[in-house]
Amino acid sequence: MKINIIGPGKVGKSLYNCFLEKNFEVCLIDKNFDYNNTISGIILITSQDENIISIWNNINDISNITAVGHCSGYLDSSFFGNIPHFSMHPNFPFSSVLKCNMIKGITWGIEGNEKGLEIAKKLVDSLEGKYVIIPQNKKKLYHLAAVIASNFSYALIKMSKDIYDDLGIDNIDHLIELSIKSLNNIKEKGLRNALTGPVARNDIKTIEEEKLEFNNFFGNPYVYDFFIDILYKIKEGEK
Repeated sequence: MKINIIGPGKVGKSLYNCFLEKNFEVCLIDKNFDYNNTISGIILITSQDENIISIWNNINDISNITAVGHCSGYLDSSFFGNIPHFSMHPNFPFSSVLKCNMIKGITWGIEGNEKGLEIAKKLVDSLEGKYVIIPQNKKKLYHLAAVIASNFSYALIKMSKDIYDDLGIDNIDHLIELSIKSLNNIKEKGLRNALTGPVARNDIKTIEEEKLEFNNFFGNPYVYDFFIDILYKIKEGEK
């Protein structure tokens, strides 16, 4: 199984090194590649989202291509057409080029047509990873879930930091540790059993008074209400 990785960024180089270690025949293609040349085997595009479709459109000869895929979390693979196609998105932050043992065990979101999905499963298995299968027309929702779980946490920590700045407290390390502990509790016990705080205790007075504090500080009580409503749904056992 020959793999042609187009896009020598952090993800592309990490996968290139790992597939080499797994004894695949693998080629890393950069932006200077002449797309008039024949490419054979599997194409895996690891470039930025906005470049993926144009890269595919630049490939003139697809007669020797077994399948084509990409690693975007946002795009599905339906635009590839009838050729076996897939996408495989890592639920993991590639902040640098990673060694193969650092990729092991991560979960990939995969989708595609029937033959493409089978290839995506084999690639993830070769990386010693796990996967979840996404309906092809639901890829944007899948990506939104990842953004909420990862990127939105930055915004929440920033909000806490803003409050600490106002209080003259410089160090927020223990708040980050608190977040990590809470996430570990969710992993171990599930959302409902891990829930703590005023909603879990049904401390109405604290909730109402903190809503006023939230509004005074951030100028938007609706965000506070939104999160409190979700916490009550968790407490009441809604999935």
